[in-house]
Amino acid sequence: MPNARQLPSAEHAKLLFEQALNVHQQGKLREAEDRYRTILRAYPEHPDCEHFLGVLRFQQGRNDEALEHISSALKLQPNNIAALANYALVLVTLGRFEQALASYDKALAIEPDYVDALVNRGNILLELKRLDEALASYDKALAIKPDHVDLLKNRAIVLVKLHRLDEALASYDKALAIKPDYVDALASRGSVLTMLKRLDEALASYDRALEIRPGHPDAVIDRGWLALLRGRYAEGWKDYESRREVKKLPALWPKWKGEDLTEKRIIVYEEQGLGDVIQCCRFLTLLAARGAQVTFLVRTSLHRLLRPFEPGVRIVDKLPVAEIFDFQSPLMSLPGGFDTTLENIPADIPYLFPEEPLVAHWRERLGSQGFKVGICWQGRPDYKDEPGRSIPLRCFQPLASIPGVRLISLQKRDGLDQLENLPPHMQVETLGQDCDSGLDAFVDTAAIMSCLDLIITSDTSIAHLAGALGRPVWLALKHVPHWLWMLDRTDSPWYPTMTLYRQEVRDDWTIVFRAITDDLAKLQERKRRTIGHIFIPGSIGELFDRITILTIKADQIKDPDRLHNINYELGLLQSVKATCEPIDPEVLQLVRELQYINERLWAVEDELRACEQRQAFGEEFVALARAVYKTNDQRAAVKKRINVLCGSQIIDEKNYTSRP
Repeated sequence: MPNARQLPSAEHAKLLFEQALNVHQQGKLREAEDRYRTILRAYPEHPDCEHFLGVLRFQQGRNDEALEHISSALKLQPNNIAALANYALVLVTLGRFEQALASYDKALAIEPDYVDALVNRGNILLELKRLDEALASYDKALAIKPDHVDLLKNRAIVLVKLHRLDEALASYDKALAIKPDYVDALASRGSVLTMLKRLDEALASYDRALEIRPGHPDAVIDRGWLALLRGRYAEGWKDYESRREVKKLPALWPKWKGEDLTEKRIIVYEEQGLGDVIQCCRFLTLLAARGAQVTFLVRTSLHRLLRPFEPGVRIVDKLPVAEIFDFQSPLMSLPGGFDTTLENIPADIPYLFPEEPLVAHWRERLGSQGFKVGICWQGRPDYKDEPGRSIPLRCFQPLASIPGVRLISLQKRDGLDQLENLPPHMQVETLGQDCDSGLDAFVDTAAIMSCLDLIITSDTSIAHLAGALGRPVWLALKHVPHWLWMLDRTDSPWYPTMTLYRQEVRDDWTIVFRAITDDLAKLQERKRRTIGHIFIPGSIGELFDRITILTIKADQIKDPDRLHNINYELGLLQSVKATCEPIDPEVLQLVRELQYINERLWAVEDELRACEQRQAFGEEFVALARAVYKTNDQRAAVKKRINVLCGSQIIDEKNYTSRP
């Protein structure tokens, strides 16, 4: 250690430190480090040099060394609030949140009005999902600095997570009153207005953000989400593609945007949640139908469920090594690539199928007694759209009181604790630990759904699975749901066997479950008073013919009661169709031909009725009448070809005797 004569004076040391700090602030990190170390050789216990050498190391990403230096500074100056704050900042970067909180708390014990410490402390609490504490920290900071716009924005984020939307909107509005061109606040404000169902105002907020900063990814994607919610798919898909920029999706090959796929190789990769995969995997077969060699990169746990797509679609869980593709696409970009509209959504339901041995196992295990209703009430808590989506299990209590109804839990993991605190006289059957206990997702659940009379669920992947299986499913939706379910309709063009029940008032499930209870009671009473299902022999061609007719009806008929009956019958017949899987490609082509013929018949009969209304029985009427029997002859011929190809034991025959 140098002797006293070699030590610079305190004033000289201060000057040297100020010079080093100035170099540091200019971004000359190597020179600054040399200067700090020179001072430390003379003054080994110089707290400011230790502190800012730690800051320098943090800037270099050498976080462990940064902690060592700042810790040394704090041993020399325990009450240095800047060092305590920077120490906390490094700890946050290392994911050591509780220690970081303790450091901020020490700084605030010394300087209670230290705004940056209050803000950063609130940010940590937000990360830890300790939302009420985060809000209190932000509010204390705002009491000191009420015009802190970033703080107002962060406060709004917490309020959204607490589902206090009106207060969140007020916080964004206050930030924008201070800084009108605050683009991030404008975009986030649009999201809150969407959640409040103030959709025109939301669109105006997005548009204002994009006017200030064209291409702002969050504003564009959220505007697209709003367009999709309103059923405006053409504009929605375009904006929705901005999520590529937000999520930094990989770009190894050209993005597919609807180009010709004949003899082309395309790799599609999953994104977002399980429900999104189930919803959009239907588009994979459309790619194959366009002549593409399709590879789908998806988590291993879904391979078994998606097996019906093979061999037309290759399913992998790792990027194929050394393979080159002509195109790539995220799964959720396929609807846009196909220019999907409300009129052409591919809804050939079912497109997923349960495994028959598992169906037999669960049918025996569940038994035949009662009206079996599968229920699911909670989604993943960390899902970004979770607030307001899940339903307290107690809301299902009125369903349990309907005579003959059995409630059977389809819930996995989250929300199971509610089964331990059921209201009086409410029973919910559970399926045991062996249900979907393996590595394959939903294989047991799919089989169980095939044995149930009805599924009633919140907006989770269970809803998508039931819809893709063609099972009767009632979906309870929050006030402003995911874009897929749109607004103010009771059906879904994506899932013909689904009925939608919507909150009329935000966060109020009472009216929703009153309607569900009434409808379930009517359904159960109808089942009790009627013969129910009868089993009559029929041909395979007749089965496919009836399914195509019901599919057309489901698309054309809008009355909710009639649509419910159509979808119920369609779901039953789709379940029978599932037992015929896999279906020969030649048969599938004939089924498509049958669909086209029945669509023509529907149109011709509409035109005949129009002539009837006009009392126009001339040449047009005669031509249309002749078209009916000619088209029916074609229909009969196609049905017979299906029967022959499938080896149907019953084959429909037609014969018409010529009359003089």
